[in-house]
Amino acid sequence: MTKLGLNIAIQGETVGPKIGKNKINLKDWDFRVFNIWNIDNQYYMEYDKVSAICNDLKLNTVPLLYRGNFRSIILDLYFNTCAPQIGYGAVFSRCSNNFSIFADNFQIAENTQSKYGLHYLEINKKYNIGTILAKTNLNIALCGQIVGHSVSNEYEFHLQTIYDIDLKEWLLHDKAIEIAKLFGFNTNYLCDEADIMKKILPLELKLLIAPIQNEPEAIPDINREISKNVQGMLLAFADSLYYPKKNPSDNDDDNPAEGIVVKTDYGLEAARHSFKVISNKFLLKHKI
Repeated sequence: MTKLGLNIAIQGETVGPKIGKNKINLKDWDFRVFNIWNIDNQYYMEYDKVSAICNDLKLNTVPLLYRGNFRSIILDLYFNTCAPQIGYGAVFSRCSNNFSIFADNFQIAENTQSKYGLHYLEINKKYNIGTILAKTNLNIALCGQIVGHSVSNEYEFHLQTIYDIDLKEWLLHDKAIEIAKLFGFNTNYLCDEADIMKKILPLELKLLIAPIQNEPEAIPDINREISKNVQGMLLAFADSLYYPKKNPSDNDDDNPAEGIVVKTDYGLEAARHSFKVISNKFLLKHKI
């Protein structure tokens, strides 16, 4: 630490055998870093700086499950837990020059003969999706619904959102509109994150979407102000996590993870705010 020339305090947790029942099944002790406090400037350092310092000191950080601006995180949770499903779910994606079509959880083959699969090929042909995607040179996924009438056999693709595969985040509305126009999609069904945020977030939490400029005492109590929908989505995420199995025969439900920590990452720009989301499965398992 002397070589770094920084006055810092490293915060973390010792894990391993005989510590907290060694839930992550380590063979040796380890120290996992979750914060570094800059003593001179009195702030929690942003993740990139923490990661760089830990790399220099050969220290491990706690696992990073998700990173992005708060709006993108909420959109991701929304589309995975709350987005309405009407018609056939469809994803048309381009990644590293490979074009793929997905129906819900499986890929549609180019030579499919199933009536269900042919709807997807017809939509691709109708909007020339594969060809136009190739011209954009973007690695993106167009996500939406195929709707129509089986009698007239007329189907349309209602684009709902676009996922940037490289950045690993949903495109915001203005950029999605710009891309949708290339295909001639009807943009009336395109999700507007501003509308979604109004539905699932209280006004106070908009402080977390952009860098917080209020004084710390003006920041609301995050735990109290989070809307019920956001609580539900974060809890669903926490409930989906499990510690490594100690025995191959163990079920996932035998070892639920304790939960997650959500925190802002603005460095000197604003105060650090964080909260824990404890898994209901963990609480029930340990009768807490």
